Amino acid sequence: GLGLKGVAFPTSMPGLNLDSREMWPIYELISKLDVPVVIHPIVRQPLWGGERHRISITVAKEYEIAKATCEVLYGVLPYFPELKFVMPHYGGGMPAVKGRVIAHHEPEGWKIPEDLVDVGKSQRQLKQLGLLQDFDKYFDRLYFDTSVYNEWMPIMEAAILCIKTDRLCF
Repeated sequence: GLGLKGVAFPTSMPGLNLDSREMWPIYELISKLDVPVVIHPIVRQPLWGGERHRISITVAKEYEIAKATCEVLYGVLPYFPELKFVMPHYGGGMPAVKGRVIAHHEPEGWKIPEDLVDVGKSQRQLKQLGLLQDFDKYFDRLYFDTSVYNEWMPIMEAAILCIKTDRLCF
């Protein structure tokens, strides 16, 4: 074997998400072991959206992965910043939706002017409030695999613009 060591989790399990408090003892152990956590989309069918137009294996699958990416960003890394996560398939299209996620970045306990709460913020506003730097502090810790779309250049080009290239892997 190659001697690779790590832990693999699905994007979600019945009644349990990646940011569930029940996962914390596992994250504490993984932190001590200093191994990466590889996330993979769930394979159960059907996902929301049903079989019409193949939604459950296209858009719904991407949503499931993007949801897991946000759970790790907001609900795991602030508490376990040393963990190394590999998010599948560009994090569920994170190169396409990262701007929207950043615009609504509002970490718990952060002092945000009342008129900017729950609304999209401009890049200037995010920088002024320190939110852009805070988001990047966690986002830049994630690794993203390029599997499935590795031959589709538009997503790779977007990833190179939106994700640190040393965080892209196959």
